[in-house]
Amino acid sequence: CRVKTVQLHDRITSIEKNAFYGAEKLERINFPDSLKIIRENAFKDCFNLKEVIFPDNGIEIEKCAFLCCKE
Repeated sequence: CRVKTVQLHDRITSIEKNAFYGAEKLERINFPDSLKIIRENAFKDCFNLKEVIFPDNGIEIEKCAFLCCKE
């Protein structure tokens, strides 16, 4: 995957299991206010993920959602 930045649709409510698994080039993602849950391993092995912008409303994050990310 060569995508570096992801801007999700403002009606999305969940990031499903393994959705971005192994997206090694991904550096930045901005979550919409509508997001409620990030499922297991959704961003696993996104080694270059440096910036994640969460909404203020709180999100449920399942185990290992960001496993093996930069920080």
